[in-house]
Amino acid sequence: MSGLTATIVVIVVAMGFNYTNGFHDAANAIATSVSTRALTPRFALLMAAVGNLVGSLPFFGLAGRSRRRSAPGSSRRRRT
Repeated sequence: MSGLTATIVVIVVAMGFNYTNGFHDAANAIATSVSTRALTPRFALLMAAVGNLVGSLPFFGLAGRSRRRSAPGSSRRRRT
């Protein structure tokens, strides 16, 4: 296995683990706040959903910018 292939495999496995770990973290946060009666189940679920959505939004912009920079034929100068 070449170095590049091994690196890609490690990155994909790490991203998969991180993705599934986020589900467990959200479930634990909801269960803890509901079991201690700090929040109602509906409000805890709403907070988790909003937090996950807001947390992912900055990365959409980053992915789009990096894709435009590396796209073939994109010879536009970047603004700094």
